Amino acid sequence: MREIYVCEDSLTGIFSGIYEVWRQKKTEEEAGLEVGESFSRRLFCEYIACRPDERKALAVIRMIQKNLGEEVYEKICYALLSSDTRKAEMVFLAMLEAKKLQEKERLMEHLGNEAVRNVFKMYRQVANEAHHYKGFLRFRELKNKVLFAKIEPKNSVLPCIADHFANRFPQENWVIYDATHGLFLIHEKGNRYYFLEEDMQLQEHSECEQDIACRLSEEETEFEALWKGFVQSISIAERENRALQKQNLPLRFRANLVEFDAEESDQSAKFGLFSC
Repeated sequence: MREIYVCEDSLTGIFSGIYEVWRQKKTEEEAGLEVGESFSRRLFCEYIACRPDERKALAVIRMIQKNLGEEVYEKICYALLSSDTRKAEMVFLAMLEAKKLQEKERLMEHLGNEAVRNVFKMYRQVANEAHHYKGFLRFRELKNKVLFAKIEPKNSVLPCIADHFANRFPQENWVIYDATHGLFLIHEKGNRYYFLEEDMQLQEHSECEQDIACRLSEEETEFEALWKGFVQSISIAERENRALQKQNLPLRFRANLVEFDAEESDQSAKFGLFSC
């Protein structure tokens, strides 16, 4: 009977699952991994819950860094931030493939292997989306002078863009809210950033639904009006190319861009963190 280790959808959770499989020297036929709870169960498999363990995760991280190198480790981490539910299984199978190679640090070049190809594809998707958000993310100043931005990514890209914005705004208080995954990236000026998971009960039962426009500073409101006017003024109707616009700025990013802003509720109003 094949053993399937069910992991928490986090780097620590998945690396802990890989640790259990690797420690027992399981093969692809003997063991596999699943992430989260919403997966299809298969016949003739034993499902084993795997609790996240930082010690186990760190052991796997060190093993990957030592044997496969920092570049492969980074790409694996990006792949594990993907929304693809096969990510844990694919990383495990790619690591099994690495055991067959003499130059293990060149694992990601072996795209003829299905698992390696899928891991590389997940890495590219996460990296590309993170790159987009470095340009498309828009901060808005609240009345308490905190800069707030909301994003709705397909993949969990906050860890990929955290250093970028921390380096750009080291002396600002800012928050980026990932509405898709219920995760906050919080930075206090002069200090290191940290992540905070959203309280789902608060999300479901909060009565503090307010429009974000009610919480913006006066300066922010003025500058937004100026920015929208500037964007409108430089547009030449006769040369408008909607297809090219969608290619350079996909529609799914526009809901949270000031220049395309429509009326929407302010998620930040739910949290005392942003109170004025």
